[in-house]
Amino acid sequence: MAGLGQLRIPVNGRQYFTVIGGPFPECPPTFKGVKMAKEIRKPCAVDIPTEDFRTPHREVLSHGLTQALDLLLAGEPLYVGCMGGKGRTGLFLAVLAKAFGVERPVEYVRSHYYRHAVETPDQYEYVMEFPITLTQREMIKSYRRWAWVWFWRRNLTRLP
Repeated sequence: MAGLGQLRIPVNGRQYFTVIGGPFPECPPTFKGVKMAKEIRKPCAVDIPTEDFRTPHREVLSHGLTQALDLLLAGEPLYVGCMGGKGRTGLFLAVLAKAFGVERPVEYVRSHYYRHAVETPDQYEYVMEFPITLTQREMIKSYRRWAWVWFWRRNLTRLP
């Protein structure tokens, strides 16, 4: 698998999404790409143009997060990347983890994806202050409600 690493985003106690992160040029063609690098001109499903070592405009990231949630909750494989797959990629992964309720999202990403993710103090502060919208929370809440139904349908023993 291309990329720097993978991050498991917890949905509930038994389920999680796996998101791949790394340099965006390595995004496999079968994945939906979240491009965090302003300088890369490759097509993507979600574009959040951000300069290196910087943070994106909140409205742009919020819109991109909603688009990424749509893809992820629909079961699409997601690849998040920038030029190196560390700072801006880590920022988005941390915001995504935060949306799913991870309490210390930067530390979570650093311990489960890449230890140098979210490279600058400004990026760290940005993640911690980034507001998850009510719409985004409702998308996840609705998915969690139905995820249990799908889980039990797949895993219940069927008698003849």
